Amino acid sequence: MGGRTSLQKGSFALAVPALLLGTIGLSSGAAADIALDIVNLENGTKLGSITLPAATGSSPTGVTFSLNAGIRNFTQDDITSLDWDLDPQTAGGDSLSLSASAGDSPCNSPADGPCSSFTLTLDLQEYFVAQQSCPAPPPPGQATTCTSLGTFAQVEFIGAAPAYACVGFERPLDHGPVTIRRNLALPLKAELFDQDGFALRRADLSAPPVVQVTYQSGISATPEDVSDEAMSVGRGGDTNEFVFLLGKWRYYLRVRNYSAPGTYTMTMISGDEADYRVDPTCEAQFVVNP
Repeated sequence: MGGRTSLQKGSFALAVPALLLGTIGLSSGAAADIALDIVNLENGTKLGSITLPAATGSSPTGVTFSLNAGIRNFTQDDITSLDWDLDPQTAGGDSLSLSASAGDSPCNSPADGPCSSFTLTLDLQEYFVAQQSCPAPPPPGQATTCTSLGTFAQVEFIGAAPAYACVGFERPLDHGPVTIRRNLALPLKAELFDQDGFALRRADLSAPPVVQVTYQSGISATPEDVSDEAMSVGRGGDTNEFVFLLGKWRYYLRVRNYSAPGTYTMTMISGDEADYRVDPTCEAQFVVNP
């Protein structure tokens, strides 16, 4: 899209929410957020992200956060303290200090066991996670001890790609899960808006958005990504890419490839996460009965 520039490592991006006015309830006075990806400095792997409501602050209110620290995933609900002072225009003189805890509390001795607790400290250079695990209290006359484990990694913060807002999906997928009883196609139709509230067409994106399909059987709590089985009726063919047609992003999902009983969730995601994100996204579900 004309005028777009890529962000350099170490810089910070002001991610202004899409100003869609009454469409999604935002006003032109909405404050700018700072959206950052947290990347492993050694191998370039994205470990998580953080979105801050202002350049300076000392409260987790309004903050979104996720970090996969290997032995534990942390979110904003785990934050116990946070203080930051970031200059979006420079890479120097910035600071961020975040602490988080998760797991069982208390978990200080076998009397508390069996238990496991995790504490996280994160700044602009690295994170460190300490894990404390205690077994169940031993029988009388026997002794046991808790064990500790620590892990850390050097990190860098990179300005996140701009977020584009998905508005949809339209009927019949906008009123909860649809129960599938026959071989049909589900019409996924939505619009994408940039940060200024302008609708995005195919020529505006490096790659079209794609549909992600996840499956839950009801036995396992962990969703399974089954997007590889996605097939569209019409122009989409056997890819999972949305097609821009008549002012809408469209995907007509054949459900015949999804016959296992359970719940399937369809989500619009970016086709090129280095160029843009879909946030907020569109999501719908269908159910296959036994």
